[in-house]
Amino acid sequence: MATINDFYPTDDVDDVLDDWIRNLLGSTLRSEYKNSESLSATRVLLDADTPIQRFNCNGADRIAQMPTGDAVNNHLYLLVNATSSGLWTLTVKNNAATEILITLSPNQAVLLLPDGNGAYIAIAPKRETEYKITPTVATNDLTVTLTHADGGTPSTTRPLWFLINNTWRAVTAETYITLVDGTSWANAGSAELGTKEIDWFPMVAWVVASSVVAFGFARFPSGSVGGDFHATNTNEKYAAWAKDNNQAVTVASTDAVQVIGRFAATLSLTGTGHLWTVPTYTNDNLKHFPIYETRELSWTPALSRLGGAYSNLPTLTYANYQIVGRRVFYSVTYTQHATPGSSGYQTVTLPFQAVQNASGTGFNLTDGYGLAIFVAATTLAGLRLFRYDGTGEAVASKAYGAWGNFRT
Repeated sequence: MATINDFYPTDDVDDVLDDWIRNLLGSTLRSEYKNSESLSATRVLLDADTPIQRFNCNGADRIAQMPTGDAVNNHLYLLVNATSSGLWTLTVKNNAATEILITLSPNQAVLLLPDGNGAYIAIAPKRETEYKITPTVATNDLTVTLTHADGGTPSTTRPLWFLINNTWRAVTAETYITLVDGTSWANAGSAELGTKEIDWFPMVAWVVASSVVAFGFARFPSGSVGGDFHATNTNEKYAAWAKDNNQAVTVASTDAVQVIGRFAATLSLTGTGHLWTVPTYTNDNLKHFPIYETRELSWTPALSRLGGAYSNLPTLTYANYQIVGRRVFYSVTYTQHATPGSSGYQTVTLPFQAVQNASGTGFNLTDGYGLAIFVAATTLAGLRLFRYDGTGEAVASKAYGAWGNFRT
């Protein structure tokens, strides 16, 4: 239960102002001095109004304006946005009707005190903004749950707040999303990424059409509106979305999106049914705050040549990548077989497609000379290694490497 210290913290020992406020509230904010009202327009408070005002916004965002005259010198008010249906806000303005003191969402309240100089000051309630992201797997299905930091479920009486596109929005119900096994969600079960631990980015979005906060996650951290994501669930830029209790919701192309964290999860290959697993979570692989880069991760590239598959595949040394904002940084090295086969330039599949052509740095590591790197857009098989004159090279038993980055 809220106390005066939630509004105005004191030391409870020798603070005369604390005693004064307690006495004032004890004599002023009595239940019989309550007014409940459904608004249909801006409500201007009057000197004769009771101290407790519970306003139902009644299907629209409303404004409450503080009184003028003698009331600014002797009246204290407790204003409550008592809206029971919808997420309509109550904006409280000072008596000049220009200064906004606070905007209240449903079930929020504010204590308003005269400042002794012809206006009011707002003693605002604290918004709960700390949260926890909890990924779990049951029967091979992945569920990601959003709660308060202490594990409490968001509700209308204890909302969880997010600043989305510079506006505070409230999650007011149990919120989670489940992705079942059997699908290569966001291409995470592909030959390149299946069985590899991937970093996923949980997000919240403000859905204008239904005035709700959607919760979801994707493989990349750079989306800022719904249109940055793909609707096909096997596309690498797919974002899974749900509102409270895993209910389906559509995030429109212009709806604002905010990244809120990062977690690791793995999807198996097609041959093993695209089953979900999660690691033991640590401070490194689970983040409960906005973050816009993955860890350094690995992928399994498919190696070939312009002429097709090698007769004998090269031996992979490593293939690592990191997504930072809108860019993917990669490094890959491998050694050709003694009888590699095929012909033409070498090709390497990537963990993510480039949206623009890009160049990079390549080497014949055995003999110590450079090669040209070209990353072709819109294909996973995008990385190509050339000689300086544009011809292909894949010399038997030689080691090769490629480094660079491209835009997603």
